Amino acid sequence: MKKEQILFDESQGFNQWWIWVIILGAMGVSIYVNIQTIQMA
Repeated sequence: MKKEQILFDESQGFNQWWIWVIILGAMGVSIYVNIQTIQMA
């Protein structure tokens, strides 16, 4: 049997810095609000 040759290979990454800024900003706000809520109780 003949060895198959790869005709197309695609790889994707998560390298966009602005998406990380949005995700980390939302997490930071969430953590801050939770800490403030716990301190008020």
